[in-house]
Amino acid sequence: MTVEIGYHIKIENLFEALNLGKVTQGPKIVHGGLLHKSYELISETGHYFVKALNPHIMIRPNAMNHYIFSDKVSKIASESGIAASVPLTFNNQTIHCYEGQYYQVFPWIDGLTFSPNFQRQAVSHKIGRLLGQLHKVDFSLAEDPNMREEAYVKVDWQKILKMGIHDEVKEKLQKSVDFNFLDAIQARTLRVHKGLKKMIISHRDLDPKNVMWTDGDQAIIIDWEASGYVNPTFELLEVALYWSENKDASIDSKAFISFIEAYKSVCEIDSKEMEDVWDAIHMNKLGWIEYNLKKALGIESNSYEESILAYDQVIETLKSINSSEESLKLLKKMLKDTISL
Repeated sequence: MTVEIGYHIKIENLFEALNLGKVTQGPKIVHGGLLHKSYELISETGHYFVKALNPHIMIRPNAMNHYIFSDKVSKIASESGIAASVPLTFNNQTIHCYEGQYYQVFPWIDGLTFSPNFQRQAVSHKIGRLLGQLHKVDFSLAEDPNMREEAYVKVDWQKILKMGIHDEVKEKLQKSVDFNFLDAIQARTLRVHKGLKKMIISHRDLDPKNVMWTDGDQAIIIDWEASGYVNPTFELLEVALYWSENKDASIDSKAFISFIEAYKSVCEIDSKEMEDVWDAIHMNKLGWIEYNLKKALGIESNSYEESILAYDQVIETLKSINSSEESLKLLKKMLKDTISL
């Protein structure tokens, strides 16, 4: 059943309530994010980035607790020397509700996200070292047993399809998505995930869209909302692949090895775990497919336009998984030689 809920955005009124002054420029929509609605604006007190949090996400039972947790993680990372975007605190809160709509407010960052103009190998080396530094941060003050990731649960793709209300999109998905292939990927992922015992707190979504680059070539990690418990070797491999993936989903092997070597200069790599995590590498992509499948079918969205965008995300993510399967086999051997050096 679809929950009829939508955004109720009144940023100018929010700024008055938070004593941030009158808005003098904007709000201007910032495109790129797929989970929430984001805006740039200038008020009498400064230049800001405002995230209007997705109402469909915020009605989930543990959503608020998870945002509070992730904000604490970003703050600890920043205080430990990691360049991180941290939400502003007002009245001891980082999540602000105004007339039923939830927001986060951040200082504006002048920077760029990754583009083809960047030198991939050099950038991969920087992010590899940055991830190593992040994995050494002491997050003990953020420890929360309630935030420990529950056992990965198998997604019932057919059940989601049956729940869908957009028949046209449902028909397209049935024709274009190989759900048997997704089931096979899931089975591998479940087996490995259950065997990974070591967990740390980290960002968990450190792909190119979540790093801003300043004029001084500094990398600033943004969008910490996925923060939580993760196996460090799994995150190492996943992020290394993010930063060495070409537009056609092939892997730049030099950038990949550069990433691993930079990480290794900061943190030790568990070679036994590395052997295991390859079969679980698509775990987060499966989660992204599940989220967008529900949006595409109208289960967690009200707009047909949102549904079409989500459909495209399902197809593109599935295409990425398919395209990377062969190159992953070659990288696995190459990486084994690198780790043993």
